Amino acid sequence: MFDLLDWPRVQAQAQAENLRTQGLQAEYRQQQLELSNQATLAQQRRQLAAERARQAPLQLTAARQAYRQKLALYNAGLATVVDLTQALYGLQQAEQDQVLTANAAWQALLAQTAAAGDFSFFFTPVTP
Repeated sequence: MFDLLDWPRVQAQAQAENLRTQGLQAEYRQQQLELSNQATLAQQRRQLAAERARQAPLQLTAARQAYRQKLALYNAGLATVVDLTQALYGLQQAEQDQVLTANAAWQALLAQTAAAGDFSFFFTPVTP
């Protein structure tokens, strides 16, 4: 049996549930947007890291050649120890940049897989 006096209470409960549902739907849309933004950012970071990873060996090769040239000039008496030290510093910086670039590439790949929720890449065996 339905009590007519309960009608306003039932309507208020239905309205409260409707508002709760709308709130949860809005939260769900916000979470979807955040995940989408994270995926986009991670993809851009991975692309940037990949480009830097392609450039790092070229920079390292150039720094090695510059150091060898300065060393040859120094050995021939045509360059100072300051010139040689600067070339060595450039070589060390290029080597460090290459390591940091590789690290950034792995971090970007991890961020992209985390945003996608698919970590299968990290669990597949690597064959040389």
